[in-house]
Amino acid sequence: MKFILLVILTLVLNLKLYAGAPAPNTSLPLPPYKFEKGTLLTINVEWEKNSLKKYLSEDIIMTDTLKGGIDIYFTKHKKPLARIDYALMWIDQINEEKNIILAFVGPSYDSNRLIEKISEKKLTLSKSRLMQINNKVSFRTNVNNKLVFNLSGDVNDKCTSHEKKSKKISKNNNNKFFIISNSSDLICELNNIKLKFSEEFKELKVNKILSGSLFKNTELIFED
Repeated sequence: MKFILLVILTLVLNLKLYAGAPAPNTSLPLPPYKFEKGTLLTINVEWEKNSLKKYLSEDIIMTDTLKGGIDIYFTKHKKPLARIDYALMWIDQINEEKNIILAFVGPSYDSNRLIEKISEKKLTLSKSRLMQINNKVSFRTNVNNKLVFNLSGDVNDKCTSHEKKSKKISKNNNNKFFIISNSSDLICELNNIKLKFSEEFKELKVNKILSGSLFKNTELIFED
């Protein structure tokens, strides 16, 4: 009888410990990863080189003029691993590849892990919000309820059809990369773009915003 009571007590304790533990990591599918019916904002910039030093590894080639950009993508899907929002900040390399310097991915832990898996980089879990009212668009990203950066601009009404385009992104290993392809119904020029970094990232600066675009009803594919 004592043995049976001991077994029951052990089972109860184990059940309580398991219930209080974090949920186990769910397994992630293999790429390619497809996201649909999203809004894509992309701007091309000339970074202030000195403001990026702490984010760049020693093997990155630092040219006098450091060009790159920010890609922002936002969906409203409800299904796990289908809803995603992110801001990827990158620099151009001489081999036409892009190198990610910072990435904020949400809204869930699994969404973040999905992009970490294919990029092989440690990313920051974030919450973002995109708003478009008439021809005004704005996007903001928060980490731990603190604003990281916001971006706004005016959407030009003269939109054109858009052909599929791709970006080649370096992984941590210089000999490996992944591809982000996007196809959209329409592409519209962004004007009067404003960009501001806050909190611990406020030292990030751009010398010049070169151009910007908004892609409507966009499908994105991440593939090796």
